[in-house]
Amino acid sequence: MADNTMDKEVCAEHQKACAERFSWDKDRLDAYEKTQLELIKLQTQMTEILKNQTKQLAEQHARLCDIEKNPKQWMDKVVGFILAAVVAAVVSYFMDRF
Repeated sequence: MADNTMDKEVCAEHQKACAERFSWDKDRLDAYEKTQLELIKLQTQMTEILKNQTKQLAEQHARLCDIEKNPKQWMDKVVGFILAAVVAAVVSYFMDRF
């Protein structure tokens, strides 16, 4: 009978130890789940930020291309005017000579 009581006490202590370990594990898992949910939220936010930045970068690229084209067009006009002036000067020079 003494062995039976001892077995019950050992069993009860073992069950108590298992319950404590389970409680600790459950607390750790709950903390990991909370952290994982926060990471998922952050990932979603970062994805949205990245989409916005990509869109803004594309818009800035388009504007920059337009700005870069304008000086070239302006320079083409200046060169055209200079060439027209030179040709007009050469033509008028030869018109006066002959």
